[in-house]
Amino acid sequence: IHCMRQGCTSPVPDEIIQRLVKPLIWEKYEKFLSKHFIENTKGVHWCPAPGCDKVISEPVVEGDNLVGECTCGLIFCWYCKKLAHTPITCEEYAFWEEENPELGLALLNAWLYQHTKPCPKCTNPIEKNDGCFHMSCRCGFQFCWGCRKQWGTSTCNSGACNTYTDVELSDKPVHHKEEGVYNNTDEERFHRLEKIKEFFQAEEQQKSRDIPVQKLIDKITHKDGLFSPKVINTARATIAQCRRIIKCIAIKIYLCRSPDMLKDIIAQQERINQLIEGLVQKVEVEFLVKENYDMKMMTSIQQLTNNVTLSLHNCLMSDAFALETEEKKKEKEKEKKKEKEKEKEKEKEKEKRMTNKSKTQNHTSILPL
Repeated sequence: IHCMRQGCTSPVPDEIIQRLVKPLIWEKYEKFLSKHFIENTKGVHWCPAPGCDKVISEPVVEGDNLVGECTCGLIFCWYCKKLAHTPITCEEYAFWEEENPELGLALLNAWLYQHTKPCPKCTNPIEKNDGCFHMSCRCGFQFCWGCRKQWGTSTCNSGACNTYTDVELSDKPVHHKEEGVYNNTDEERFHRLEKIKEFFQAEEQQKSRDIPVQKLIDKITHKDGLFSPKVINTARATIAQCRRIIKCIAIKIYLCRSPDMLKDIIAQQERINQLIEGLVQKVEVEFLVKENYDMKMMTSIQQLTNNVTLSLHNCLMSDAFALETEEKKKEKEKEKKKEKEKEKEKEKEKEKRMTNKSKTQNHTSILPL
């Protein structure tokens, strides 16, 4: 709030405002000032968790990404303010999160590929449930389950498909390139979706297994005043970080269309998965089950955690992930633009103050004695 006098740009001191307004209004005004300051300060963000009013000022580097870590437990992307999704881009995560129709279509096509064959006449998908090679569609068309040729026009019979002699009688369809009915990439994408589900479940299971670890930490801390949980907590945080990143890599694999890049991404995912096995063994078996927390064990866990953190960083900085994404470029451009606007505003304010000062001095100089 500036001085009400025309031409004066001096801010009204907070003490005066506080004396003039009611306590409730002053409280709202303080919140407004804090919000205005944070939203216009570079490198400072509100925690996006519902109901959390904490401010995060120091992002954590994850490969080519930046994430915010709040004491409330939320880890979020510094750019799009959604859940941290290293190493996939904000656009890829938004596509996944919004459940684009293509995802549902891929699931449907994958299921059809694994369980049905289309009728050669009306293309209606038909699922086989016992019986022989002789199939009848509701449109009236009859065909062979093995080769999809019209029944009676080939030498196929109820017990065998004579076009593809290697096809055994089974409810699960066998597709041939000559048929050209389904794209086999649908099946591949189905398997990728199944993998994503597995990694999501692994992340949730990790959270469940973390509960008894925390209980043991509380128990030991209460019993042994010299015990510090810092080493174990750092190891737990590293395991959780790896689980989160592996899950997001699975999403990147699903969305990837480049075969060459896909190989690199899968290799990095397998490497990260292997990294945490030893650390999980130390925390969940040596510490949790055997309750071993002597100096030697704590040193071993700390060294292993450091090795995993370094290796994870190297994985994320590999060619498979170290790309400056469009949203990051836009974010940097926004920040630069915001900085320039602030500089311009400061210059304008300075010029305005100088002009007002000059006018005041001139007005004073011509006053009659």
